[in-house]
Amino acid sequence: MPGKTAARRVGRWLAELEAEADAKGRDAFEFDPIESTYLELGKAGFKIKTPYSRTVVDELREIPYSRWDGDLKIWHVPYRSYEDLRSHWPAIEEAARWNEPEERRRRAEERKGSEVEAKSKLRSAERKRRRYPLASDDLPPLDRVVGIPYGLVIFTEVTGELVEPEAIAEFYPGVTEDHVWGLWRKPTLDELVRTWPAKVPHVEGAEWWRPTIEELRPARRAARREEDRKFRNNGSFESFAFINPKEINMADDSTVTIRASFSTPEAADLAVEHLVQQQGVSRPDIFIQSATGENTSGSRASGGDASHEDGTRHDGPRRRHRGFGRYRGGSNCGCSTHFRRCRGDKGFEGLERTVGPRRHARADLPLTAHF
Repeated sequence: MPGKTAARRVGRWLAELEAEADAKGRDAFEFDPIESTYLELGKAGFKIKTPYSRTVVDELREIPYSRWDGDLKIWHVPYRSYEDLRSHWPAIEEAARWNEPEERRRRAEERKGSEVEAKSKLRSAERKRRRYPLASDDLPPLDRVVGIPYGLVIFTEVTGELVEPEAIAEFYPGVTEDHVWGLWRKPTLDELVRTWPAKVPHVEGAEWWRPTIEELRPARRAARREEDRKFRNNGSFESFAFINPKEINMADDSTVTIRASFSTPEAADLAVEHLVQQQGVSRPDIFIQSATGENTSGSRASGGDASHEDGTRHDGPRRRHRGFGRYRGGSNCGCSTHFRRCRGDKGFEGLERTVGPRRHARADLPLTAHF
């Protein structure tokens, strides 16, 4: 489309189409509504709040334009997706009712002390051992992603120990005395991404197989969610390799907030430099503060002070320059980033001349960084 205002005209046209589709979806809902305690009407669409269920999540992700609101803990579905929502709703409501706390407690009480519960515990204990019987004449390749009934795994070792069919026949039907134990682990996201999928499905009843793209896609999504969860909980620097702010696609102009916690100020500084230099995040958009109510100036030496040949240095000022005392932030080690934001391009060298050398960077208090 030619013209300097082409993008604006296309955007206006798409907005009109979406508004018309939303109007049609709302009319369809008023004509044939979904009556459920899990669904509410909003200004721009439907609000769905259910107990957590993997089935609910998978079903809602199949609906176009649906999105998860992590702050309100609800799903948003626009009116234009009403027909898709209606087709998925029976499975959503059934899974939500199945996972209600009262229903789960009732089922737990029924299973208590029963044979079903005993078998379930035995299966869980066997799986936690992370072993799998393999035919001695058909061993899988090590350190490569393969499929087994448990899912996609990587075999790390074949012990050579013969299995006892009588003891494990309940968990692994068809096992013979020629089987040996293989130890497995879950693959990482990077390993799943680099795995080349098989072109044809595996043979029914196979003990292991090369995964197809249909098996790899959900495994990659699950691994990505696991990496994101670890990043939110631990804030480890290695997790930044899996999050690229430039690749986050938002449905609107909302901002993306990433929070991470670090056990040491050095790890927080390293993460900040990674975001600024490699991911292109603006430094003023990054803020570091103590994750607890305590100040993180600390009580023991670290860094160059701890390795000083004459012992711990005590020539730094006892009190900081006025205005640099107990601020809502991290330790001397972490405040370099904080004051770069406040003092512009003065940098860390200027801070050392103003504040004095770093003396006691405390490593036992966590820092929280907001990006």
